[in-house]
Amino acid sequence: MKPSSSVTLVAESPQSCSRNWVYSDESVRSSEGLLLAAASFHLIVLHHTHCSITRLAGDADKLAHYFQIPESEVKAKSVTDPYAAVAADVALLRAVPALPAKWLLSGLVYDVATGLVKTVVPPAPIRTS
Repeated sequence: MKPSSSVTLVAESPQSCSRNWVYSDESVRSSEGLLLAAASFHLIVLHHTHCSITRLAGDADKLAHYFQIPESEVKAKSVTDPYAAVAADVALLRAVPALPAKWLLSGLVYDVATGLVKTVVPPAPIRTS
């Protein structure tokens, strides 16, 4: 299964830890691999500018194969716009019922030219109930 995005998990506890975790669209849709046992987490979706995947922007077939999605869904991946891609991935994660509503979720873009990180989606609970 090829990864579609990277998520950094940060535990909000005295034994706080941070680690990257890669998920695929298939695992997110089926909620497999997302049942993490922890009281509180901050999921951070992080993309970067000047990503080499933009070289495939004109090849929907290759992108569909990479993301393991139908070609009709490729445009929604926004491979040429990391800001839109972050927002789309955050929306995808918000729709996963297996993720605890109280966990924080945010989206960032790292600009490789400047070294700056821009907040696209500010930290907020995944869902408010």
